[in-house]
Amino acid sequence: MNNHDLYDDITMSLIKLSGQVCSTLSKQFIQSDRLTVHQMRVLDLLKNVPDGLTMKEICQHLAIHKANLTFIIKKMEEKQLLERQRSDMDSRYSVVKLNTRGKKLLKKVSALSQSIKSEWFKEFSEHELYQFLAYLKRLSALTDTIQV
Repeated sequence: MNNHDLYDDITMSLIKLSGQVCSTLSKQFIQSDRLTVHQMRVLDLLKNVPDGLTMKEICQHLAIHKANLTFIIKKMEEKQLLERQRSDMDSRYSVVKLNTRGKKLLKKVSALSQSIKSEWFKEFSEHELYQFLAYLKRLSALTDTIQV
């Protein structure tokens, strides 16, 4: 197998895996709470940021276009999962924060999510998982630097 075939196989495997992960998670808990994968990603990102993040910061962290994020956030506000406030530092920016209902929902799905993830990774040693994570981070960093 030449390098180009190997690159293609890895790329297609990553795409397939990404789809499988999203599908599994959405079937298990996202659909039951009428959340999309992107809404769940926003909840997950905001869970450790009590002061919230700007829309721009969320876009950067999740690699989502601003127009798409605006729609996602609007739907989440309608579901009363988060709140958007004008920044104290600069009124041109909104800060998005989880509210109490969003935090409760996140706790509810967190336990189920952990059991799913434990099942996925049970065949790997801790060392292998750290290696895998390091490879993914390297690949992600390289992908961010490529100009198309």
